[in-house]
Formats: sequence, C-alpha cells, structure tokens
Amino acid sequence: MKKQILGLLAVFLAFTVHAGYVIVVSPDAIPAERNVALELQKHLGMLGKDFNIPIVSEPAAGKRSIFVGRQVRETLKPDEIILSGSNGDLILTGDRPRGTLYAVYTYLEEYLGFRFWTASETHVPKTALKELPVPNLRYAPVFYYRDTNYIEAQRIPSLAVKFKLNGHFNPIPPELGGHLTFGGMVHTFDLFIPAARYYAAHPEWFSLRGKQRVGGGQTGQLCLTNPDMRREFVKNCRAMLAKDPTIKILSVSQNDNMFYCECPSCAAIDAREESHSGSLIDFVNYVADALRQEFPQVQFETLAYQYSRKPPRHLRPSPNVMIRLCPIEADYSYPLNSDANADFRDDLLRWKEIAPQLAIWNYVTNFTCYLHPHPNMSSWGEDTRFFAENRVRAVFNQAETTKIGPWVDMRAWIIGKLLWNPSLDMNRLIDTFLKGYYGAAAPILRRQYDLLDATLAKSGKKLPCMPKGGTSAWLPFETLLKLREMHQEALHTAKDDPVLTERLERLGVCYDFDLLERSNEEVEGKVSLEERRRTFDRVKAVVDRTATIVCAEVVPIESSLKQIQYRLGNYRIKHSGKIPEFCRNLPADRWMELPAQEMWLFEPGKLTERKPDASAASGESIRLSCHAYVWMVQCWVPATWDGRRGRLYAALNGKNLPVNGDALQIGLYDRVTKKDVVHIIKSAQIKEKDYHLVDAGTFDFTKNQTIYLAPVVPASNPGFVWIDRFICVLEPADSPEKTGK
Repeated sequence: MKKQILGLLAVFLAFTVHAGYVIVVSPDAIPAERNVALELQKHLGMLGKDFNIPIVSEPAAGKRSIFVGRQVRETLKPDEIILSGSNGDLILTGDRPRGTLYAVYTYLEEYLGFRFWTASETHVPKTALKELPVPNLRYAPVFYYRDTNYIEAQRIPSLAVKFKLNGHFNPIPPELGGHLTFGGMVHTFDLFIPAARYYAAHPEWFSLRGKQRVGGGQTGQLCLTNPDMRREFVKNCRAMLAKDPTIKILSVSQNDNMFYCECPSCAAIDAREESHSGSLIDFVNYVADALRQEFPQVQFETLAYQYSRKPPRHLRPSPNVMIRLCPIEADYSYPLNSDANADFRDDLLRWKEIAPQLAIWNYVTNFTCYLHPHPNMSSWGEDTRFFAENRVRAVFNQAETTKIGPWVDMRAWIIGKLLWNPSLDMNRLIDTFLKGYYGAAAPILRRQYDLLDATLAKSGKKLPCMPKGGTSAWLPFETLLKLREMHQEALHTAKDDPVLTERLERLGVCYDFDLLERSNEEVEGKVSLEERRRTFDRVKAVVDRTATIVCAEVVPIESSLKQIQYRLGNYRIKHSGKIPEFCRNLPADRWMELPAQEMWLFEPGKLTERKPDASAASGESIRLSCHAYVWMVQCWVPATWDGRRGRLYAALNGKNLPVNGDALQIGLYDRVTKKDVVHIIKSAQIKEKDYHLVDAGTFDFTKNQTIYLAPVVPASNPGFVWIDRFICVLEPADSPEKTGK
C-alpha cells in the first residue's frame, strides 16, 4: 500500500511539473504550416528529452497542446502573427501563407532564446526549462514587402524565412510560405519594349536625344508620350500578368541611364511638372489605369531615381501605383532624414503627400569594393524608422553578395530584424550579434566597430555607396594598422576554437584587403614587403575556401587579388601557347602577357563583358562598347616591370567600326605623378576578324602605373572592340637606353 501511494505521488508530481505536450496541426493545414510544425518539433527537441514532442491532428487527453496554424476566424493583416494561449496551451498562428512560420520563429527566438545567425549557424540555448512560456503577442509588420540580396538569404530559402524576408530576391517555395512576386523588378522599359525587337520598325518609340532616337537598356529610354508605344507596352504587360497570376507588383520603370526623352511632347509635360518625373508618371498612370480592372490585385511600381526622383508639381500617381525612391546619391555617414541628405529627405516627404504608397530601394554597401570597411550601419535603425513613419510599405536593401568582408553576417541578420520591426534598438542588435556570434572576441570587435564610426565622423568625409579611391579619404593608414592589431587580438581569444577562428578570419579580410590595396608609397617603410605577401596569402586562402560570388559589381575578388599580386611582385611569368613571332627567341623573363582574366572592367554586363573565346590566347576575351569615353579596361603594371623600359602591344579586333578615324586610346597613367602617356589606335588597324597585335609604342614603366583602354569612336557609330591580352616586351635591364651608356 505504501509503495502504491508513493508511486501515485510520483506520477502526480511529474504531471504537475510537466504534463507533456503535443503539437497540434489541423488536417486542413497548408504545406507551410505543416513544415513549420516539423521545424518547431526539431528545435524543441534540441532543448532536451523533455521536449521530444509528437505532432498530432487533434489535442490529446492529459497533454498540453501547441496549436500550429489557423485558430482565428478574423481577417489578419499581411504576415501578421499571433502568439497566445491559456491553461498551459500555446497558439502559434498568423496570416496565410507565411504568418504561422513567422510566429513559430518569433517564439523560438524571443521566448526560448534560439538565434538564427546564418544558414548553417544556429545558437541553441542551454536551459533548465520544464514548461513552455505562453506569451501574449499580436504583431503585423509595417513593411509588407521586405527584401535584401545577401547571398545566403538569396540562395537558402529557409534562412530568408527565418529572417522574415518575403521579397523577389529571395525565391521561397510555397512549402516555405512563398514570396511576393515581382514582374520585371526594375529598369523594365527595355524588357517590355526591347530595342532589339522594335527599334528598326519604330524608332519613334524611343527617346529623342538631340536629333537622334536612342533605344536600348543602357543607351536610351522610351518616348513616353507616343500613343502606339503606349498601347504596345500595355499589351506586353497584360501578357506577362496573364502568364503569371502570382505577380503582385509589376515594375514599369526607366532603364538605368540618364537619356530621358527630349521630344516636344515629353519635354512639355516635364516643363509643366518641373521634373522629368512628369512624363514618367503620366505614362505609368496610363498603364496602371488600362490594366486596373483586369488585374485589381496588381500594383504598378515605378522609380523615383536620379532624373525622376523629384516629384511632379501637378500630376498625382493613380491609386494602384507605387513610387520607389532610390537614395543612390546619399551620404551614408549620416541618416537619410538628416540635413546632410536633405534632397532625398525632402523628395520623400513630398512624394508622401501625393502618392498612395511608397517603396524604397536602399544601398547599404560599398559597390566599388565589398571587401573594404564601410561604416554605414549606425544610421540603419533611424533610416528604417524614417521609412516606416512616412508611408513606406516596401523596402529593398541592396547589399553585398559575398560571405566575406566587414560584418557581412551581422549586417544580414540586422537587416532582417529591422525590416520586420523598425522600432528595435540598433546598438542592442549589434551587441546581441557580436556577443552571440563572436563570443569572447565581442568586446574587441565592438571597439573596432566604434573606432571605424568615430574615424569616419572625425574625417568629415562623405560615405557614398560608390566611393572612389578606396578608404584612404577617411581612414588614415595608422588607424588601419590599429584595426589590424585589434583583430589579431580578437583572433587570439579564439585560438582554441576553430569555428570562431573561421568567423573572425572572414571578418578580418576587410582590414587585410584594405592594406593590400593601399599604394606602395603609403605602405613602404611601415609594413614590410614580406608581411604584405604573408597578408596576401592569408586573404587568398580565405577567399579560396569561402563560397563567394563577387567583391563588387565592378571588381571581382579574384581579379583584384591578381592585380595586388602583380604589385607585390608575386606574379609568376606565364605564357600562353600563342607566342608572337617576335617573342619566340626571347628569354622567358623578357616578355610577359596580361590576359583578359587579369583586367579590371568598367560596368561589366553593361559597357564591358567577359566572354569565352576559343580564338583568344587565354580562352577568354573582353568585349567593350565604344559609345562612351571611359577607361573601359584597366590593369596595374606588375611590380616586376618597375624601372624597366618596354614595348607594349594589345591584341584587338573590331566590329562595326567606321572605316576611317580613331578607335581606341591605349594609355599609361601614373597614379603618383598624374602623368598620362597616350597612344591612339586607328579603326583600320583592328577591323579584322582575328586578333591583331597593335603596337602601342615604347614606355618607361613604374610600379605606380595603370594601363587602360578607352574608346574614342564617336557615339553615333559606336561598334564593339574585343581585347584578348596585352603583351610587353621588356628591354634588358642593363640596356644602353636605360643605363645611359
């Protein structure tokens, strides 16, 4: 009897402490709800054996229920979540199709202590928890469209969901809740009225510049008042929407160039509206009004970008039109609502008064080099609240597409948090991530972060999203060395932790890479060549083992490293199998090739393009458009050429070039002395199908020079030029011409 009483007492006590749970998923749950129930089960199981909880379709007697999915009858706001319960039962639900997912992940993070740092790195809390907390939370995000292009969120939908992103750049399958589908995204004039298809028959459909009609995504716009073009544009939009009924937002937006139409009809509207947005809004309203009845669920988005950012004086966007502002000219060392960014701030506030809703395309990285320190984070919280307070309902933060560099993982995590809840404290988010992700190194990294912010503020320099000249304008070399010392200190705290070491090495690349990109003149006497070479090897090792796409939209990481390698004298002489006749009897160290792979490109994909090329010596060539005078192709003179004299050749062929006249300029520019030596190439020299070695003349080389190729063909007949390689034939180091003997 005594044993029975004791046994019953033990059962009673066990039940009162932990009666047990079941996860209840209704049979009519949608796939996203069933999947997130499995996620909840998995993560609860990480807390210990007491929370190995079965998934059932009905509540179980004597068990507490965790209801996952729809438990409310009322209409919820987009992506709204509800976390509630009573008597120990828990309800995690939300707006379909994604709300329940967000409710579950909110519960795991905010009430149980999980942290989803990256796609492969999750913090599991250590807890003595015996029963699950029952919160009372109802929340709808202020931004119904939340988007960024951080590489892991793009590639791994499960992380995008945990970050609560739902936009176009993060393709999420229906079983994970799906995403808001864009039609065209941005810069769609050439998508719906492609010049390649329409220009020959209808040049009047394209923008008038001077006396010439100009079309194409990079070279022209549309004539927005042409009635026939308008009808064709609507027809093509209708076809896209009919083909894909999931589209919620259709982009009707200018091409990415400044060549707006100057015809009398378009110009008259722009003059009346005192902005080039006048003809644009008049056109977008036409498209939106024409398709409103047929596609009532679709919003028609256009850009307030560069020449169209200033709002029109009289016109008002139609009710189904969304205006997306783009602060590409902003100084990101200050908040976007500050006096330093008054132009953008005031434009947004004026659009707010006339537009039914606003969106933002923000620029939160350094597009000239993703690997440089870029201290623009401190204003993110204020910027996001500024958007939320002023009728912005959709935000895309264009960021770096790489896994290495300054605070990449932290930046991605914080963007997700702020887009979901702009009221969060920025400093608290930073400290949470640093402590949770970097452990013992967190205090050192926080000092690094603060030092970068303070240095930028003290410099008084602007921080654009496309800075020129690296970091030298605002980051003194002595401070860079201090940052590197601090990072070595951080690495020391992780010497026995390979996971933390890997995280810190990916972060520290930004300081090492910045050092390597500094000029020889700035570095010499402060950091030895041997140390710089060791630094190069360290950076290269991190790059090689890290899944990464590009360093920037301009300079690929690999190309940048090769240029640095030249300057450090690490370049190993390599010759292709296609040896010029005049090089066949020369010693190997007397001639060198700089193939297409080693060249820096201006606006790749727009004005320049790398292409496989079987006829090229290296198997790759560069195509450059000749419609604008810019340094299309560049490469640094290798350090091994310093102080040498040599003859420079370029392997070129041309297409559609004028028979006569100048085609290209090969230049040798000294970054220290500012001296520019130029050689002009005639069109007739390169109008051949095969690559032709053009003699650019003899030069005295220094380690500070840049070799460049720039078109000088008139824009009226641009054509294309392909470059295979540069070849340099060096004179002997002791030649009479060099020694003066």
